[in-house]
Amino acid sequence: LRNHDFETSAYFYSWDGNAKSVVCGANWYELPVMSFYDEKSLGGLADIKAIESDAKIAISIPPGATPNMSQKFENIILKLAADNMIDAVISGNPGIKFTAEKSGLKAFTDISSNIFNSQTAAYFTKNGFKTIVPSSELSNESVTGLIRNTTAGMDLFFEIPVYGRLRLMYSEHCPVGCNRGGCKMCHEKETAFSLKDRRKVNFPVVCHPEECTVDILNSNLLCAPDELSQISKICNMRARFIFFNENQ
Repeated sequence: LRNHDFETSAYFYSWDGNAKSVVCGANWYELPVMSFYDEKSLGGLADIKAIESDAKIAISIPPGATPNMSQKFENIILKLAADNMIDAVISGNPGIKFTAEKSGLKAFTDISSNIFNSQTAAYFTKNGFKTIVPSSELSNESVTGLIRNTTAGMDLFFEIPVYGRLRLMYSEHCPVGCNRGGCKMCHEKETAFSLKDRRKVNFPVVCHPEECTVDILNSNLLCAPDELSQISKICNMRARFIFFNENQ
């Protein structure tokens, strides 16, 4: 049997720029690009590396963006790459390969890439993506089949979410402040926001005041240790731990 590499990643929907709020012994830290609108996060990256010298950093791009936002994101990535601060970029958009090529970074897919079969996975690998994240809507059996049927080199990783709240929706409409100009509600109110459905189930809302966008998260917490154990036997696997409001 072939020996397979196993890694872990810590994925964050938001980050305050403080290294101590994220470091947890992961191989990869996957941090949101909008955190770097605040330049103090640059110091936070250096602190992560100082605390965990072997840690690698990936910058995650949200599932949707206006042309103006996309340009901001690319400028941030190119600057961080030029300063040798980051190692990869994560996006559900195949077009991120061009930014990765410009910056010399690895390109990773994301859950929003909608990879449902081995042909789609092969398309991304042929276009230079080094990590494949299968759709979270697939069963464990389907994920296993996708992996077995994907022709890939030994350097390809499959990243599988095994813990946390999955993103259900990324929205340019903020339900907290209704996108009013100059709104600071998510800053001024020290509270957790959520949407409640007709069954009175709460779906956490993560606000991104930098662009007045939000992530709406699943009400249920994913915990899939069995999937982790099975899939790690057949491929190079990176287990993604998604953190929202967990304490250290």
